[in-house]
Amino acid sequence: GLLATPGVPANLGALIGGLLPDLLGQPGLAVVVADAVGPAVSELVAGVDATVVIDALIASLRSSTVVQDGLGAFTTETLTVLLGDMTLWT
Repeated sequence: GLLATPGVPANLGALIGGLLPDLLGQPGLAVVVADAVGPAVSELVAGVDATVVIDALIASLRSSTVVQDGLGAFTTETLTVLLGDMTLWT
């Protein structure tokens, strides 16, 4: 398979390691996530059903233009990097 190809696991690790900080570094993303997660954790501690809390958390993050823009930029960059990595394609 692909992961058995020489160089691929190391390249994928480097790609993921390089891209994850880019995702978390999108402007405003960390603040939006923190603002959404804080109340969710408080609700969980207060005994609110985890499914309800998670559904509300996901809805909150989905509705955020900061999250949408951040994921859009991250996805574009990720595809550019992956499609340009010749080790994966040769």
